[in-house]
Amino acid sequence: MNTATIAPSSPTPAVDSATPVSVLTATPAVASAAPVSVLTVTSAMCPQRRGGRKRDPVWSDVVMFEDKTAVCSKCEVVIHELGYTHVERVRHHMTQRCPKRAKTVKISTLFPPALKGLADFHQALMGWAFQKGISFNALQDPAFLFAVQQLHPEATIPTDKAMRNVLLDEAYEMSVARIKQAANGKLVTFSTDAWTDVNGMSVINYVAICGAKTYYLESKYTGSISHDIAFIAADLKRVMVKYHFLHACAVVTDNTSAPGNSSSGTSLGISWLGDLAVDGKAVVKFFKKRHQLNHELQEVLRRNGRRTLALPVETRWGTLEKCFSTLLAAEPFLHEIVSHRAFLAQGTKEQKAKKRVIHDIARSGSFVPNLEGGQKLLEILTKFSRRFERNDTPTSDVYEMFLELPEPIKGVGLTAAEKESFKIIVSDKFKFLYGDAHGVAYVLDPHFLGKEMDTETRVGVENLICNWHGSDSADDSSAELLSYFAYVQRLRDSESRMLKLVLDRKVSPLTFWVGLTQFPLLRAVAVSTSSSACSSAACERSFSAQRFVHSKLRNRLRSDRVGKLVHIYFNSKNTSEEDEEEFFNDVDELLEPSDDEREPESDFLYY
Repeated sequence: MNTATIAPSSPTPAVDSATPVSVLTATPAVASAAPVSVLTVTSAMCPQRRGGRKRDPVWSDVVMFEDKTAVCSKCEVVIHELGYTHVERVRHHMTQRCPKRAKTVKISTLFPPALKGLADFHQALMGWAFQKGISFNALQDPAFLFAVQQLHPEATIPTDKAMRNVLLDEAYEMSVARIKQAANGKLVTFSTDAWTDVNGMSVINYVAICGAKTYYLESKYTGSISHDIAFIAADLKRVMVKYHFLHACAVVTDNTSAPGNSSSGTSLGISWLGDLAVDGKAVVKFFKKRHQLNHELQEVLRRNGRRTLALPVETRWGTLEKCFSTLLAAEPFLHEIVSHRAFLAQGTKEQKAKKRVIHDIARSGSFVPNLEGGQKLLEILTKFSRRFERNDTPTSDVYEMFLELPEPIKGVGLTAAEKESFKIIVSDKFKFLYGDAHGVAYVLDPHFLGKEMDTETRVGVENLICNWHGSDSADDSSAELLSYFAYVQRLRDSESRMLKLVLDRKVSPLTFWVGLTQFPLLRAVAVSTSSSACSSAACERSFSAQRFVHSKLRNRLRSDRVGKLVHIYFNSKNTSEEDEEEFFNDVDELLEPSDDEREPESDFLYY
């Protein structure tokens, strides 16, 4: 075996290109140290490198002799005599055999990283997917797996079976735990509402309302069972037992046997209003289904700063008022379009017949007056409707609404018969909706104190309050009630700032009553009624989440599994009422069908 020794060259001044740069002396590994060969390397002997594949970096640590002997520049050992070949042998020497190689290596070489928390990763990944409404098929896409493995090569995606079972159950339990933590020590209102899903199945929703937040609990498919009071009460008891950690103060439920769907409610006994709703919807649908006319109308509205026509949805009262207002604003332009000679002259016989109907509606002399009257009337109703869709609206405001409602109706311009009909309908609705909670809240609210309540109802409410804690405490409760009335009157006389905040609705009646420890018996009653929600609108807000999960994710799951998905998806967005309403309004816009197939009654039907 030959060894190589390197003899450094003597320092020489810079000369021409033939001047030696270094001298290498190679000696065999024998007793004799006589030189075998001497190679003088000059700059002229270093030709330009030819093009081709780039030489392996390992050759930078090798000295190559003219006879193709490769010598390690670190330990001066001959590696082989085959020139620039057998790069594996050279690399093996540099990394394994060279005594002067680096003794310290990367820690990852001795201790390769391992993905120990794979189960935690799967749980976190699916928790995010359930909250964002990501379909299972999207998660199993190879491109997604490739992206995840860029972070760690051992990372994997959960199996389809794990997604639908174990991981879904774990995420559901965490969602329930978050509800338990958020509602700890607070009073909640259980609310129910019935609906029909896209497959025509009858369903009841259960939600818990805690302050301004709404928590979806579950849905129950009822099949052919009637949603009567007995069934709802029994099933609601089952839900309360399941969510035993929630402290209920009230129950708000829709009565499915109650007369009145949205169409009869909006007509309000006024014949022209019902006809106007039908005609207005027909006009809007006509233009939205004909792209040329619709584009022409949209351009005119845009240039004049008017809103686009709004299509009314039967299950949403505010959309009808918006339909009337947009039609009224666009009426001059609609009249101009339908009055054009080409409007009725073009098209087939069937198309001309449809255009004739729209032509007659838009050119009718009663169209504009009816739109003005309908808009004024629905503005009043929509104002109250939006007010009671909020979770934190006091229950006492419901009683006040029925007292206030007849007054603004006088300025709408209804006939005497229509006003009488409207008054009868309001009275019937009050009798149907009124419950003990409304009367108690109205009497104990410092803003009202039972103002303008009829004597019979007032006496009944006061008796209920006094006997709330039993007949033994009736006298003490009566004394506290009288003292409370006197206390509020003193606050009014002294112009108390605390009371002014309550009267201005900057402070809720619940907050006011929590601090009144001098009335312990009344305080328990007032806190319970003030914590109650005033409507089941919060329950209806979960319909959008259910429609998204049922209709768009296409998850082939059992109904109980889908219910868990809705539970996670809806409650994860439950940050605040404004954010929640804005989010689900955006979801509704994304899920709206096209104009050609838009038929709201085919999606969800409210009872």
